[in-house]
Amino acid sequence: MKLHYTAHFLRKLRKLSPVDQACVRATLEILEQHPDHPALHTHPLHGSKRGMYAITVQYDLRILYAKHEQNILLMLTVGTHDEVY
Repeated sequence: MKLHYTAHFLRKLRKLSPVDQACVRATLEILEQHPDHPALHTHPLHGSKRGMYAITVQYDLRILYAKHEQNILLMLTVGTHDEVY
């Protein structure tokens, strides 16, 4: 899988603590290599976020993404549960 990033995602990532940034990067590496890895807790979203997916970075840290093309995932945002939903 190839990962692409929105400007919004990159801005939100820069605002995270260095520890959280490292956790996000590690999670993205897993996503890129093994998109169906159970540690990601990947789940589709519903309602206004239909077509998007969420993965768990840490207990209260999530990444939202969309499948952009066949082998491309577009990272949309990162933040706490309340920030991204």
